[in-house]
Amino acid sequence: MRRVTFRNRDIEIVGNLHLPDDFREDGRYPAVVLTTPGSSVKEQIGDIYAERLARRGFVALTFDPAYQGESGGSPATSRIRRRRSRTSTAPSTI
Repeated sequence: MRRVTFRNRDIEIVGNLHLPDDFREDGRYPAVVLTTPGSSVKEQIGDIYAERLARRGFVALTFDPAYQGESGGSPATSRIRRRRSRTSTAPSTI
């Protein structure tokens, strides 16, 4: 397995590239990119499948989506949370 990085717009994405045991730089291999459930990181479900695929001759890439795991970014929801924390809530009256 090799750790790799690539850019998605201005965000650095971090991934794991799983290679067959007999991998050669000048070879040709089937390849697959695995995406994981929204709350998962590459070391969880994605790596399990990627390792199995690599044993079967595939090059398989798993990665942390933007804002998760080792990948960069600042999600829009964090800006919303900061904005809400700065505002006071008025007491409700009946």
